[in-house]
Amino acid sequence: MSIEVAFRKVSTEIVSQSVALSEEFTLTTARALLSPGPQVAYENLGEAHRPRGREVGLSGPCSSRNVTARRSPRACASWRRKIATCAMNEAEKKAAALPPKLTVPMILFFLPVLFVVILGPTYIKVAAMQ
Repeated sequence: MSIEVAFRKVSTEIVSQSVALSEEFTLTTARALLSPGPQVAYENLGEAHRPRGREVGLSGPCSSRNVTARRSPRACASWRRKIATCAMNEAEKKAAALPPKLTVPMILFFLPVLFVVILGPTYIKVAAMQ
């Protein structure tokens, strides 16, 4: 679930406990979706000098969210590289195990048909000569 969806869900569920916090989450969600960079919306939510920000006390989580958002592309790229490496290793293991598994089916099914196709015309010519 994205952070915008989480904020929207929390804002609807928390109305009975804190109307102010619900309104802040709703405004932040709208600003994050409408602004070019969602970091501005979270900075606005976490500003301590605004009365609403002071009222709900969200400067710490919002600033840590923005730091995480700046670091996350690098972390995601590293994580994706690790996942790709693991997937590549698994594919190589499966590819290495394939030839021994295919030996018996090839001997039983493919080679007899190949012999019939290659030696069939020769057999027909030899049979026609006799």
